[in-house]
Amino acid sequence: MGDQAPVIDCHAQTGQGVTWNEPKRPVDYQLESLLERAAEAGIDRICIMAPRNDSYAQANAEVAQ
Repeated sequence: MGDQAPVIDCHAQTGQGVTWNEPKRPVDYQLESLLERAAEAGIDRICIMAPRNDSYAQANAEVAQ
C-alpha cells in the first residue's frame, strides 16, 4: 500500500443466495473470483457479506469461515 491511501470495497457479496431484482434469480458468488477481480482493479481490502437468502445465520457463518 505504501504512501497511497488503501482502496476499500465496502459492499461485496460472496456465497449463495438470490438477487434483489425482480425476478429474483439464484446467485453463487465465488470468493476466489471476487479476490481475483479485486486484485485486478487495485482494491486492497474488501468488506464481504452474504447475498440475499432465507437463512442469514447459515450464510453469515459461511462468510465468517
